[in-house]
Amino acid sequence: MSEHEGSISTASGAQFRLVGVDDKAAIEKVRGNKYRLVILDEASTYQEHMRRLINDAFRPGLGDVRGTIVLSGTPGYVCKGYWFDAANEKLHYRAWHWTLRENPHFPEPDVELAAVLAENKWTDEEPTYRREWLGLWISDESKLVFGGYDPSRNKFAAPAFDPAHWIVTVGLDYGTQKDPSGIVVLGTPRGEDLTFALFARKYPKLLPDELSAELRAVVTQYKPDRAVGDSGGLGAPYVEEWNRRHATDAGITVQAASKSEKLASTELVNGAFRSSKLIITPEAAELEDEVLYLPWFDEARTKSHPAYDDHLCDGLRYAFKEHTGYVWITKPEPPQPPHEKWSTIDQRKERNRKRNQSSDWWDT
Repeated sequence: MSEHEGSISTASGAQFRLVGVDDKAAIEKVRGNKYRLVILDEASTYQEHMRRLINDAFRPGLGDVRGTIVLSGTPGYVCKGYWFDAANEKLHYRAWHWTLRENPHFPEPDVELAAVLAENKWTDEEPTYRREWLGLWISDESKLVFGGYDPSRNKFAAPAFDPAHWIVTVGLDYGTQKDPSGIVVLGTPRGEDLTFALFARKYPKLLPDELSAELRAVVTQYKPDRAVGDSGGLGAPYVEEWNRRHATDAGITVQAASKSEKLASTELVNGAFRSSKLIITPEAAELEDEVLYLPWFDEARTKSHPAYDDHLCDGLRYAFKEHTGYVWITKPEPPQPPHEKWSTIDQRKERNRKRNQSSDWWDT
């Protein structure tokens, strides 16, 4: 066993590799190899980059030996995506389903299930029970951080972009050598009551100067009015690098994002989704991949699930909280008095004029 390589070799010559593929960039780690068996466990956590992972990396490596791909895990929180289609045989997969009732080594499974229902005061229709204990697919927006997002109302193309007629805000979530950084661009065109996510991208394993180069390209293209980023902890060197070396030349400083009241800022974004005021464009598809599947980790909704990417979601929160697109919303003109009122005013002025000219004011 080689821990630093994540591999297991046997005396007969077989080799097993344990690889993390939790983002699109990790696909390069498994590309170009020959595989007899690929197992992707807890498939709901791979989000939509699973499709690219399988089609671009694993399937070509399985072809010449006619190998096998296995996807396993519990159902996800939404009835859509690659894992949902595979588990329901909408793709070229055969599906098997079982619960603890089919486990011959589990004693009294029905007693255990009854105890779970009683302890949590659930009925048989509780989504968590049906998903986690019965392995059934059921949509449960209450478990999603951004349950207000609906592609049918919150996803379409933006109008033609002209920085002179848009208010633009950039949100940044800084990563590490392990976690990717994320950049999200929000924009509101003059006179519109809509905010568009114009751009969203994750950048894995970038040093501060490398991420500054990527940010400079975004600033050059979108000419934002403001930029906000997580400047605490590991984000501090990224913000310092930009503000010290690039802010003056680029004409914009990265401000510290407010990380307090995370639930409140999440509800602010959800409210904009539900009222169709926040739109994700096709150019921000990576943001949609996170928004669609990101679940809460705890019942108190203080933390998103660590197994799912939320780097662009954090950038969205930071940017939307500071975005000031509302200042260009067209305000209605004040109603004009009807013609009759103007006539009445003119008549009053004429009466007062005559009154002032008369010596006997009561005669008028």
